[in-house]
Amino acid sequence: MKGVSPLIGYIMLLVLIISLAAVLSPWIIHLSQQTVQDTGEDVNRDIYCRDMSYDFVQDYGAYGIEWDFSGTGDYLRAKIKNYGTVNIYNFSFEMELADYSIVRFEATEASQKTRSFPLKPGEFAIIEADITQDLTFELNRLTVRNGMECPPLSQKV
Repeated sequence: MKGVSPLIGYIMLLVLIISLAAVLSPWIIHLSQQTVQDTGEDVNRDIYCRDMSYDFVQDYGAYGIEWDFSGTGDYLRAKIKNYGTVNIYNFSFEMELADYSIVRFEATEASQKTRSFPLKPGEFAIIEADITQDLTFELNRLTVRNGMECPPLSQKV
């Protein structure tokens, strides 16, 4: 039995390696670029969140929150002050009601802070929930979230 010439074997091996590299290299390049981009975004968010600090203004309502769910004109407002060094925007509310259900609402368009009109360091604002349903339970806890997915602000009432 005769085998393949060593020269032809090396050529076949080289062709196989080049073919695999041609097929796998775009995938490897995309994966590495995506990993670098995701890591950069995570680092930027971590730095941003480290510099973010906000809290309820306690002289407003109860614990910085005002609400009424007794009728058809339900409302929820929170007075928030930015104690950090970065702008904060895109607020939303997460309410835990007395039956332990969770209800989420965005801020009204009139009270919402945006990237172009943020809550700046040292400033405070009254943010109002855009309540779209009739709530019949008492409020247990209010959580205010921000647009950067940094740790939220939460208050038991």
